[in-house]
Amino acid sequence: MRRSINFVCYTTMILLGLYLAGYQNVIDSITGEYSIASSVMGIIIALHFTGSITAPVIFGEISDRKGSKVIILVALFILISGLLAASVFQNIYVLALGIFLVGSGFSVIEGTLSAVLSNINPGETVKVINLSQMYFCIGAVLGPLITLFIINQFGSWRILFVLLILLFLLIIFLFSRFDLGKVEGGTVTEKCLTLNENEGKIHSIALLKSKSFLLLCIAMFLYVGAEEGIAFWTTTFFKHAYNNIVWGSYALSGYWTGMILGRFLAGIFPKKGIMFLFIGTFLSIASIILALLVKSEIIGFISFSLIGLGFSVAWPMIISITSDKFSKYKGTAVGIMMSLGAAGGMVIPLLIGLFDNIDRIKQAFWMFPVFAIIILLAVLKSEKMEV
Repeated sequence: MRRSINFVCYTTMILLGLYLAGYQNVIDSITGEYSIASSVMGIIIALHFTGSITAPVIFGEISDRKGSKVIILVALFILISGLLAASVFQNIYVLALGIFLVGSGFSVIEGTLSAVLSNINPGETVKVINLSQMYFCIGAVLGPLITLFIINQFGSWRILFVLLILLFLLIIFLFSRFDLGKVEGGTVTEKCLTLNENEGKIHSIALLKSKSFLLLCIAMFLYVGAEEGIAFWTTTFFKHAYNNIVWGSYALSGYWTGMILGRFLAGIFPKKGIMFLFIGTFLSIASIILALLVKSEIIGFISFSLIGLGFSVAWPMIISITSDKFSKYKGTAVGIMMSLGAAGGMVIPLLIGLFDNIDRIKQAFWMFPVFAIIILLAVLKSEKMEV
């Protein structure tokens, strides 16, 4: 049963990655279809993450008290409803609502699956979280390529959303057959957190009083903001920097391919996570600077692939440390992480959209080396702190 649950969780992560990268790759198509400015499209992008801000905290707390299965099924229905609204109705406001709903379901599913994998694979948290993110990245690599194929064959990005609806319905059927059990609440041990009687009623309050946890929240906010800021605006970056959108699609796939390789290696060598984080941080910084300074599609493609490789370890490291340090309230802790990550994913791509409106997207990308350094320092400090 454990292997079956792992398989369906990993398959779901592939589909989440396929959706996100596919959505990232059709931003220009949506902008053109609705005749809207890049700044407005930045707001549409942000709606995905706006939906992700509150939902994981609420559902994470419920998951700790009531169990994961119902949370996953409800979140899948919310995500499918959003895909249906965005793909069927040709109205910018319905599109915005649909993206908001998809984001709400998306983050809850991703966070809850991470908690489930950690629970059913005791002692292998780092490995399974890295593997789940590796599969997410496999979907993200396929996303731009499948999207290009669909647009070339059918002439519409909406077909991608319809295909995803069918696949997520299959995932609902598979999860409905599992008994994922229940994460019991109670008093957290000294190793995790010390709660007084009043705080024990709301897990989030105790978690947010931990300095170690807050550092991880900062790291997650900046990481998701950087990851999605780069990914959502890769094709537009290539349009401005290299005057070549097609190479932007290739670079986006290369970016997620780098993520796959990095997370695969981190999964094989789970005890080397800190070392990988150090190396990855400086690799990503050097690669971003190279892409900004050298005007070449080939160099840009290589650089973005290396950026993905360098960034790959940060997200699994943050979630793994969170799951291990705050294990008694894992669902709530991971839910808060997903919400803070969503906030970063909302704010930073939106800021880049404002830069792009005045053709300064290259200047906006200079923020990412700074973020990489802050993420590294925050994770290292939190990892050494007592909770």
